[in-house]
Parts: sequence; structure tokens; C-alpha cells
Amino acid sequence: MKKLFLPLAALALFVVACTKKDNTKSAKDNLTNGNWYYKAYTERIHGTGFDSTVDQFAKWMPCEKDNYVNFNANGTFTANEGPLKCDTSDPQTQTGTWLLINNDSKLVTIMPPSSTPDTITILSLDGGIMRLFDSNTSGGVTTDNTITLGH
Repeated sequence: MKKLFLPLAALALFVVACTKKDNTKSAKDNLTNGNWYYKAYTERIHGTGFDSTVDQFAKWMPCEKDNYVNFNANGTFTANEGPLKCDTSDPQTQTGTWLLINNDSKLVTIMPPSSTPDTITILSLDGGIMRLFDSNTSGGVTTDNTITLGH
């Protein structure tokens, strides 16, 4: 019996040691894993003959930099003004809905009272960092916005 047990135990140990665990979280799990604070926001404006990039986050006041968003697993989110409010009459929180689309490469949000969805491209979403991108063109001028949020 001992002779049979040792090879089986060694085989079982080998199988367990060689089995890979998939610790990769889904985009939804990453998105709904805590509060997202703004870390960076750059705006690139370009067109024929000009190209300018501005660090918009550097221009924000402290009462804007402490704002955060929390995405809930049920498809709702809460935008929070944080401890410092720029206007004391503003509500502390506002709620809306969210949805991941296009194989989790785009985030769609709706913030009432508007019923118009906003769609933004997810550049990356892992390790507690989320990078978002949006681009709009009007009158031959393109504005590219890149936003970084983190826990």
C-alpha cells in the first residue's frame, strides 16, 4: 500500500503545483472594486497647422480633485463631490447608470436628468488604474481627452 501511495501523492502534488490559477479579474470586477479618484486629465487640441496638449488636471481646484466615482455591480454609479465642495449648494452625490459594451472596451454612462448616453473608450482597466479616452471633432478641430483614475 505504501508503494502505491507515494507515487500517487507525488502525482497529486505535481498536478496541484502545475495547475495555473486564473487571477485575472473581469472588467466589471475591476470597475466595481472601490472608489475611483481622478489622477490625471490631459486635453489635446489639434487641426490643420496646430497641435496643443494641456494638463487640465493641473488647472483643477482642490475641491474638484477630491471628487470620485463608485461603480456598483448592479449597473448604477455614484459621483461624489468628496470632502471639499466647490459650491456648497451642489448635491454631495449624484447617481446614474453604466454599462460596458464592445467586449468591455467602452463605458457608457447616463447621468440624469439627461437621458443621453455618454460613451468613452477604455484604454486600460487593471491594477487599480483606469485610463479613458474620448475624441470629438468640430469645425476641423479635434479634441482628444485622456483621463486617468485610480483607487
